[in-house]
Amino acid sequence: MIKKIKYYFAHKYKLFTLKIIPWYVSRKILRKEGKFLFIDCGSNLGQGYSYFKKYFLPERFDYILIEPNPNCIKSLKKISDNNVLIIEKGVWISETKLDLFGLSESGDKFNDGASLINNHNSSMYKTKSSSSIKIDTISLSKLLREKKKNYDSIVVKMDIESSEYTVLPELIKDGSISLIDHIFVEFHGEFFSSEEKLKYIDIEKNLISQIKQKKVGFTNWL
Repeated sequence: MIKKIKYYFAHKYKLFTLKIIPWYVSRKILRKEGKFLFIDCGSNLGQGYSYFKKYFLPERFDYILIEPNPNCIKSLKKISDNNVLIIEKGVWISETKLDLFGLSESGDKFNDGASLINNHNSSMYKTKSSSSIKIDTISLSKLLREKKKNYDSIVVKMDIESSEYTVLPELIKDGSISLIDHIFVEFHGEFFSSEEKLKYIDIEKNLISQIKQKKVGFTNWL
């Protein structure tokens, strides 16, 4: 019975997170004047864009969809509108070339778990450098600084398959995190092997605390 009660409340909270929080954040931002931008880091096939545009309306928000998996770009272009910029690169701390792991190991060329981190999803499979593909990356910090010149409010959704453990500390360190009004982050500590899982969960708690200290709106997404 206790397990059923816990599951019930966990399910209710998840529904609250999925519906009420994006609605509330969008209403809060739209009370302001100016130009609005939504940056979707890790767009895959556009699942996040299709969901968030119901709250952050495209007629009010411009969109940037960032996706490193070349197999996903055709689908993204099909669903995107005129006010959507697609960046075919991985989200990182610099502009460089890195390996993208997980496409071959998962057996899915559209794998939403493909990552720049070789031990990401280590609880499910072991990656091989020989089966990775080279992709270009962008500096999210640089992108934020460039876009803040033209936009008054920026919202970010970050689902970058464990790269958040590298990217978020850099945003906090250089201060560009403060250019974001609200950030939705999906962490991936639970997908690491049991030896590493607790370490990443501790890192997540620390990152959340630091982001909130910067007075940036934060939602732990999914």
